Order: sequence, then structure tokens, then C-alpha cells
Amino acid sequence: MRAPADDSNFRKNPYLREVALKKLMGKTREERVQKKAALKQWKKDHEAKVDAGLLQDQELGTGTPLEHIEQRKENAKARRKLGFIDLETDENGKTILAEEGIGVSDRVMEELTINKTKYDKQVQEQRARKKIDIVTPVQGISREEYQ
Repeated sequence: MRAPADDSNFRKNPYLREVALKKLMGKTREERVQKKAALKQWKKDHEAKVDAGLLQDQELGTGTPLEHIEQRKENAKARRKLGFIDLETDENGKTILAEEGIGVSDRVMEELTINKTKYDKQVQEQRARKKIDIVTPVQGISREEYQ
């Protein structure tokens, strides 16, 4: 059996509540009042920060179909060349092509793009050569001097 979700001892035993309160908020009344005020201020600041972030996301269109509209339009054009007919309705109720509207989200093309970037990065890292420090001096002409 699992333990209950609410701590029944905590609700029943006032001494246990007092110990937990003093451990979390401070031993003296002044410390507790100060900590409570600090928590209220933190909550207010946090709510303001989250609200500002949500407003910014809303302005940028994050989480909406407008977020990656250029990429979605490119996907619609590429799909059109392959023979797909993607239609959507505009705000007037007319049926239009997807490349003229919001576009199309194509998971296959997105996965292909992600895999291509991963592959390109891997190849670039493999081709990058690490410099080797030459411990002993070498007699002769260097490549820079030769050219």
C-alpha cells in the first residue's frame, strides 16, 4: 500500500506543524514575517516575469501556426512540386492553396532537415583536425615559408 497523499499527522499534530513552520520560515516571529514578505515579493516578481514571457511569445506567435510560417510555406511549395495538393480556407471562407496561406507542417521534411544538420555537424567535427604540438624543433623550411 502507498502512503496517503496528504500528511494526516501534519494535520492532526500542532507540534509537528510548529516544528515544520519554524524549520522552513525561521525560528523567531521577525524571521517568519520577513521570510513571508520575501516570498510574497518573489511570487509577484515571478508572476510578472512569466506574464512578460507569455506576452512576448504571443507577439512572436510562439506555439501558434504563425511561429514558423516561412518554413511551412517552403514545405507547401516543395510538396506542391512533388504533386501534393494542400488546400486550406482563409478568413473569408475561400479555399486557397496552402503556400498562399499559412503553409503545411510536414514531419518528414522536418525530420530530414534535423537529420541533415546532425550529419553535417558530425562530418564537420570529423574533418576538423586537432593540432599536434611539436616538442622538438624541426630543421628546415616550413610550409608557410615554402609558399
